[in-house]
Amino acid sequence: MMNIVILDDQEAQIHKMEKLILSLEMEDTHIQKYQNEDVLFSNIKNISEYSIFLIDIVLNQKSGIEVAQTINEYIRGAIVIFISNYLDKVVDIYEVSHYYFIYKPELEKRLPIALNKAVKSLDQMKETLPVICKGKMIILHTEEILYLERQKHTTFIIDQTQEVSCSDKLDEMIVKLPSYFIRCHRSFIVNAKKVREVKRNEFILENNVHIPISRTYQKIALDKFKKYLMGNL
Repeated sequence: MMNIVILDDQEAQIHKMEKLILSLEMEDTHIQKYQNEDVLFSNIKNISEYSIFLIDIVLNQKSGIEVAQTINEYIRGAIVIFISNYLDKVVDIYEVSHYYFIYKPELEKRLPIALNKAVKSLDQMKETLPVICKGKMIILHTEEILYLERQKHTTFIIDQTQEVSCSDKLDEMIVKLPSYFIRCHRSFIVNAKKVREVKRNEFILENNVHIPISRTYQKIALDKFKKYLMGNL
């Protein structure tokens, strides 16, 4: 079941979004509605992982950006779609991880597009990578992996909270991973979703780690990253 959470301080806007979502006839959809961010926070334990959040940027007390920061901390796989009547708020949303921005006057046109992309992204987020580490199977969420590094006979998988090692070679790992993972060096595979900046000879990740791009993989890696940015992966 897909869970959609609406947060807007205007009841009429909540009903408008709910009606629009229901008109799309999306299968197995559950909608949670909040007019107050404090009420949402008090119920955050009742919000499932991998939920889609439609958040108005201008709220009664806190800004929607502050709310999104808290949501990203507490809800695994949260997808945030910001909605606002004010186009000047677009600049501010880049302070926090989000997925889409919708200008309210274009809601009927933009919301179906945003939800369709969000659902596809959720499917990718739920993908897992089983890894045998020291005789035990560990299930990693591929969306949270930052990069993989091969050192001698060991592959290290680094995600947002841990480092896991296994004996599988990178050639074996890359075929198990989603298409947004890029082989950029004989010793490195990088998650394109975690890239903050790209240069000719390196990817810089959101945690400021620099991943080298070797001459051998340069053209293939940079071409694939361009395709990722254009939404073709």
